[in-house]
Amino acid sequence: MDDVVRGDEQQNAYRIIEDESRRLLRLVEGLLDLSRIEAGQVQVESSPVDVGALLDHVGELFTLRAQELDVNLTVEPAGVGDVLGDWDRLDQVLGNLLDNALRHTPPGGDVQLSARRESQSSVSIAVADTGVGIPEEAIPNLFDRYYKSDRPGAQGGTGLGLAIARELVRAQGGEIRVSSEQGVGTTFHIVLLSAGNALSANDAGETSSPELS
Repeated sequence: MDDVVRGDEQQNAYRIIEDESRRLLRLVEGLLDLSRIEAGQVQVESSPVDVGALLDHVGELFTLRAQELDVNLTVEPAGVGDVLGDWDRLDQVLGNLLDNALRHTPPGGDVQLSARRESQSSVSIAVADTGVGIPEEAIPNLFDRYYKSDRPGAQGGTGLGLAIARELVRAQGGEIRVSSEQGVGTTFHIVLLSAGNALSANDAGETSSPELS
């Protein structure tokens, strides 16, 4: 009996060591990514990205994860055309936001991916959840590196995901912002320049930037 107990304790210890090793690896990789982004060493494309196709792609990647967590994941048809950005980097950012939303949403809750026209020149992509929400005092620090809020589900992260997301969105000339109410849910918005607006401005020999408010 003692041998069985010791065996279980050893297996549990191995799992803890393995989980901590993975967390440290993610932390190191995140730090390297963030340092490269801030130093301008990460290549970010600037080309038309089909928002509808992007949302469908990201939503499909997380369908099984949502089912495992018993969370209702929906993707609203976009119909907003293209934005100017980098498909792979937007995929990375949305994946991070969607993973956070699923972790912070209780079983039976909802997570939604959607997009709408922010203005004539910009598009807003939203990741909304009906999770626990974020304390108001935590929001100003949410995108700081290493910052973790005290809300349930925040454990296990590196505290770098949102900092990396912000820098990647900024590198594409956009803005990321958040609104939240405790007990109601959280919505992250990524605002980017409409590709059609950018192309028209270039044809006219003008420069244009998204109307970010």
